[in-house]
Amino acid sequence: MLEKTDGEVLFAVEGTSSYGETFTVALQKRGLPVCEAKAPKMKARGQKGKTDEVDSHHAAVSILSKPINSLINPKNQGTVKMLRILLTARRNMTAQSVMDKNALYALLRTNNLTTGQVPVLTTAMLKIIADWSAKSDDDSAEKSIARMEARRLAQYILFRQAALNKNEKQLQKIIKAFAPSLLEFPGFGAVTSAQILCSYSYKGRFRCADAFASLAGTTPLEASSGQVVRYRLSRLGDRTLNAALSTIILTRMRCHELTKKYVEKRTVGGKSKREIKRCLKHYLARSVFRHLEKLDLSVNVCINEKGLALIE
Repeated sequence: MLEKTDGEVLFAVEGTSSYGETFTVALQKRGLPVCEAKAPKMKARGQKGKTDEVDSHHAAVSILSKPINSLINPKNQGTVKMLRILLTARRNMTAQSVMDKNALYALLRTNNLTTGQVPVLTTAMLKIIADWSAKSDDDSAEKSIARMEARRLAQYILFRQAALNKNEKQLQKIIKAFAPSLLEFPGFGAVTSAQILCSYSYKGRFRCADAFASLAGTTPLEASSGQVVRYRLSRLGDRTLNAALSTIILTRMRCHELTKKYVEKRTVGGKSKREIKRCLKHYLARSVFRHLEKLDLSVNVCINEKGLALIE
């Protein structure tokens, strides 16, 4: 391809951080310029259907029509990619654990497997259910099957709890090596810090703190009516980042003295709890962005055979 080209070459790759990542990395190692090509929408394809020729033609037209400084340049995210993998695995394990708990509650309620009321599924109770025998002397065939299924679900829930604990420890080690100052802020934990770093991605992605706050869905939108002037949060943007900021704010509203005083002050001023949270989340998003801009996030972190985070 390069031998047949005379002049500058720019490669437009679709999915530079997913299925096109291998090709993107190979091009970057050879020192060739690469940019991200967005997939064409259905309206852009028209009646031509979906083919490689149609998609490549649309990518070339869309890239050539933009100025150089508007192109999306893929970044070698390294450590951020590790965090993203762990967070994705954590969300999957959490969702499956919730489904298993709901199924176990349903079994306990409908099959009279315990005496009295249905117990709360604490870790201690889950261990008891996981150690149940397959069948007791007075069990019917249906009840025996229900006991076996309850035991299986309890074992799966305990396994995922252990996996989630290990996942959080891995996140903690990476954050301590990559951006330890985040953990010094009140309300910040390993999971929330990892999500903020993944959404921030790399320095230069956002032009200002307001752009980062907009991605987080914390930019105030006017929702006035008549003589009432009020604002609400945007429902767009990165909802996982928004959830991480919400978790931090809820923790601060319980445990952080300055935040508690602010809540009391704004409550006396007539603000609702939802409006106070909106103000706090917007402030937090902007302050976190300014802090991240000062950090050196170009280093890479690796995990050795003992599970320790090291700087490359």
